Amino acid sequence: MRRRKPSTRRGSPASASRTAIDRAEAARLLRTARAAAFDGDGDAIDWAFSAIPESVAVRRLKIEHALHHGDTDSADALIAQGLLLRPTNPSLTLLRARRLYAQGHVRRAKDELRLVLASRPHHCGALELCGRVAAELGDHATAVALLRQAAAERSGNDRATGLLVQSLLDAGYADRAAGALRTMAQPSSGLKARVLRGMGRLLEAREVLERAAAGDLPATDREAALCDLIDTLEEAGDYPRLRSVLESIGTDQPAVLAKAGRSWLLLGEFRTAALRMARLARSRANRDRALEVMVVAASMMDRVHLAELALRRLQLTATGIDAEAMAEGWRRGLMGRLLVDQQSPRRAGADPSSSRLGGLIQAAIDTFDEADDQASPNGPGEPEPRSSLEHHRAACLAAMGALSKSDPRPRRTPDEAGPEPQMPEPAP
Repeated sequence: MRRRKPSTRRGSPASASRTAIDRAEAARLLRTARAAAFDGDGDAIDWAFSAIPESVAVRRLKIEHALHHGDTDSADALIAQGLLLRPTNPSLTLLRARRLYAQGHVRRAKDELRLVLASRPHHCGALELCGRVAAELGDHATAVALLRQAAAERSGNDRATGLLVQSLLDAGYADRAAGALRTMAQPSSGLKARVLRGMGRLLEAREVLERAAAGDLPATDREAALCDLIDTLEEAGDYPRLRSVLESIGTDQPAVLAKAGRSWLLLGEFRTAALRMARLARSRANRDRALEVMVVAASMMDRVHLAELALRRLQLTATGIDAEAMAEGWRRGLMGRLLVDQQSPRRAGADPSSSRLGGLIQAAIDTFDEADDQASPNGPGEPEPRSSLEHHRAACLAAMGALSKSDPRPRRTPDEAGPEPQMPEPAP
């Protein structure tokens, strides 16, 4: 006589037992994956994902693990696959918004964040990112409101409060930023210095950052302190101390070196900028910023071939040419050139009939105009984020007027002498 198999329909005892075991095993795997995320163990996360691929929590852990190790392609693929399975899931939508923001697609990130906040209006991560997006677009009032709400949701969280402090500084409320800073348990040296700079206390800001840079800090924190120190010294006009800081930066600090390139332009040290950025351009992480500096530095030295080569390399990068970043580079290069002129008019070759400086200034003005025309119009009531271009254009017009007052005797600068920097081969 044939025995009947136990029923596995929903609601039957056998089905309930198997479902309970499956859920218990899934919960165990999820706990293991979460613990592994803190230890950096990717094998446990992979095992959990292969066992329960439909779990959004495990997928998030796998995405964040991939991003932590720089595997952005895998992270993007996991996000896209997850959204195909769960198109309205707020956690996956937020991860997609973060990736769009990191890639520079600010307005697309804003659209994704609207979907997240529509279903979870009090989601702290979404509020923080939406505040950063608003600040990026120049809407500082909205950024302050969103980050204030996020800080209230995470009361006592230094990270949330730190974002609020920075937003208040960007909006011009230095006193309110100082008040919010006092509520933080352990504010970073960089944040303290930025608040002091906002209040006009540049000397105190410099001292705070110099102590931090000289202290025993993790590498990332020390690099952040050095970047803030460079900004502070530029704002204070302390060029001798700035030059000393720039000369101390080594190749083991690529993020600081990328920032130093623009400072070399401001000081008129074009050959130094070109040489150091040529080495930095071998690194994929900072290639864009290095090439932007090289274009300006080579142009200022009349090294047309090198400038055109760097420009072609910049056009082939993933992000292409950032018009506003190039405009800032031209502004710094022109100010550095005029600084050299002021020190010794004979050194700069400022005669419009025998120097390329007039043409360079006109090219920079054309770049500003083109960048202003390409800026996409914002929605009603939203401010224009590229208004700084008008200030740069006005600076170039003033520089053009200053040419007629320069000494007409051309002569190459010592900084322009010497061998031409070589463009490095692209990294594989």
